[in-house]
Amino acid sequence: PPGTYHFVNAGEASWCELASHVMDECRALGLPSAEVRPIRTADWPTPATRPNWSVLDSSRLVRTFGITMPEWRGSVSRIVMALAASDA
Repeated sequence: PPGTYHFVNAGEASWCELASHVMDECRALGLPSAEVRPIRTADWPTPATRPNWSVLDSSRLVRTFGITMPEWRGSVSRIVMALAASDA
């Protein structure tokens, strides 16, 4: 059926949570990592106006096609491991 569908992993994360998880995975693999410190959106200068809440919702995709996505943390972990392996 026509329409707009968001195709994203399950769960929610801020940019800070995403970056923290990536760095945690890097540390677990003995890769270089950095400390991630949260900041307020207002403290990050950008010319674009950003909404306070902008989580994508895949529920229409699930309802229409029965497609469910895995939780984002597991997918990020697999990507970090794949990138680390390809760089070796």
